[in-house]
Amino acid sequence: YGAGRLTDAEQDRYVEEMSEVGHRLGATDLPVTTKELAESLEAFRAECELGDQAKECFQFLLRPPVPVPVSGAYGLIVAAAVGMLPTWAQTMLRVPVPPGFDPLAIRPAATVLTRTISWFMSQPRKVELDDRMLTNQQ
Repeated sequence: YGAGRLTDAEQDRYVEEMSEVGHRLGATDLPVTTKELAESLEAFRAECELGDQAKECFQFLLRPPVPVPVSGAYGLIVAAAVGMLPTWAQTMLRVPVPPGFDPLAIRPAATVLTRTISWFMSQPRKVELDDRMLTNQQ
């Protein structure tokens, strides 16, 4: 959903950068290329199951306690994330994306949303705090 597709080298660099994050959090033997990542995910696939904790987590992601004004945007982000899951994972979670739905509906809307968020976050903002905001009073 970014500005364009990453090259193979950029994809590998991303995986390597994320492995560094994992190492700093205490993980070991992490993949550092997209090929290694694909192999690792395939190796873990046999161990995957939809347990109670996974169900609870997924239900929270589908129905989070977010304010109504942002629920539409959040729903779009969740739909995009589900659309990026492999088919076997969508099936396991019982949320298959209908063929053609992602490129026709989700992808264009999610692309607009991510670019809007990116633009918004890049704009300088001046925030003025007053005593009520600092003391959490109204």
